[in-house]
Amino acid sequence: MTITEVKQKIIEVSSTQRSLINQLSEVNSEIGKLNNLLHQMNMDSFSEYLKVGFIIDLKNWFNINMVPLTGSQNVTMRPGDVIELSKINKKTFVFKLTKHTIRKRLGPLNSTNPKLIEEVTHPNWQYRIQIEDMYHFLMRDPDFKKSFENWQNRESVLNELLNGE
Repeated sequence: MTITEVKQKIIEVSSTQRSLINQLSEVNSEIGKLNNLLHQMNMDSFSEYLKVGFIIDLKNWFNINMVPLTGSQNVTMRPGDVIELSKINKKTFVFKLTKHTIRKRLGPLNSTNPKLIEEVTHPNWQYRIQIEDMYHFLMRDPDFKKSFENWQNRESVLNELLNGE
């Protein structure tokens, strides 16, 4: 190969490279749009799935940004606590804490083996939480996630049957 041929080949390959980079950019942009659409569809169907009165028995620690409407600001919800959905807004849920467990320590503070007791209360405190935060929290529970995905699949098949697609 001569120097001129090598230079020409570099120009051709560089042109191909730019073309492929442009294609890759377009594909990445489309993937981003599709991911955003999927996320929005999941949020919409999540809001449809949860109805007012839906009761959630917490299986994980629940320490997410929530705005107290009534009750304590510094509440940490534990596994075993129960919340009930009381209102669905466009971007937020309002729920009430219907069962709450408080751990109390008995005995002296410097004791190496204190006795702990659990006290169950039913405070009915209300909190507001972003739908997306609740979605991510509940998706950590494998049982809830499976139930939600099964519901989504049933809804999708039902819509296809009704629309004749």
